[in-house]
Amino acid sequence: GFCYPRGLYNNKIKRIDKKIGFRYARNIKPFSYNIPKNNFDVGVTVHAGGNIPLEEGYDNPASISPNILYQRQGNAQQLMFGLYGKKGPLVAGLWYRNKDAFIALVGVQVEKFKFGYSYDLTTSRLTNEPGGSHEISMAIQFNCPPEKRKFRPLTCPEF
Repeated sequence: GFCYPRGLYNNKIKRIDKKIGFRYARNIKPFSYNIPKNNFDVGVTVHAGGNIPLEEGYDNPASISPNILYQRQGNAQQLMFGLYGKKGPLVAGLWYRNKDAFIALVGVQVEKFKFGYSYDLTTSRLTNEPGGSHEISMAIQFNCPPEKRKFRPLTCPEF
């Protein structure tokens, strides 16, 4: 798979960060003859999103981040779209999983650590239990090296 992040500048908004990504996965068949063959379908994921700052001149401005995610494996497919809002270390968001669920989340980022809580409210008949499901998450964000720009020197004529 790949992810392609890029920034876009315009006159009204200082910087809009956008990203798109794609994943193609083929599961490897284990050494067992008891597993049905249809468990090894190709998996495809496509996602896109952006980060739009709402303030300028701050180290960590308030922003909104719209996103969309499509996943497919065999006959199963899923389309999700959502929106995050961020202010300082706090983040909150709402997602909708097509014909299945609403997902609300809140989180905080402290330096490299992200802590979050989400609640999935199932709206389809995929579950026998009333209500939804809870999730608590923790992530560590590693620093990526800055992009190195390569400049080709201009060759000057010699006199």
